[in-house]
Amino acid sequence: MASHEELTGVVDVRKAYRLLYLFQRRILDLVEQLSGMLGRRFWCWLPAGMDEAIRGGTSRCEKNAWKMLPLHNAEFFFLPPGAEPNSSPREGQWLLELSIRPDGGYTDGGRAEANPIEFTDPTDCQSTIYLCSFIVKKDMAINWWPLCQSSDWPKNEDGVAETVRDGVRAVGLSIDLAALPDRTTLEAVSKRFRELVEAEGGVVN
Repeated sequence: MASHEELTGVVDVRKAYRLLYLFQRRILDLVEQLSGMLGRRFWCWLPAGMDEAIRGGTSRCEKNAWKMLPLHNAEFFFLPPGAEPNSSPREGQWLLELSIRPDGGYTDGGRAEANPIEFTDPTDCQSTIYLCSFIVKKDMAINWWPLCQSSDWPKNEDGVAETVRDGVRAVGLSIDLAALPDRTTLEAVSKRFRELVEAEGGVVN
């Protein structure tokens, strides 16, 4: 006879947490390796959306439980060499954003909690990492944070740059995590992305 734990799915939950740890460890390693290959320096990260940072003094019981999965749709930001958060961006410098999209079937429920039962079947979805560079085309009087906040991702296809605000061009590249099995493929992605950035006037160190 099945135990009470097996009937309630707790055993599967424990297995899922262990699998999730391995996945998140892999994601963190990828983020570190890619940013290093692109010559960027870690600045900050935003767990599960720009306005949903986990704070110790905020009760999560009445909040969206998806936000308690910190690397779900997390965003990592990296500054160019020599830049500081409060320094003014200069022509040719570029900000790197790495965004994690672990489940392409996730549908944002807005204020309502997203229901996994309504998602697309997992076998028909992708898990991706999105690379985006915000390339400064002229010296600016602001610091890096408002530039990051007010610059949207390119709406065009991967690899096609567009102006996202005055003086800022952006180019993005979405990579299937299944296509990044080793360092060789990471280096190939890094080289391709560098070429895209350089073609838009970004200084590649």
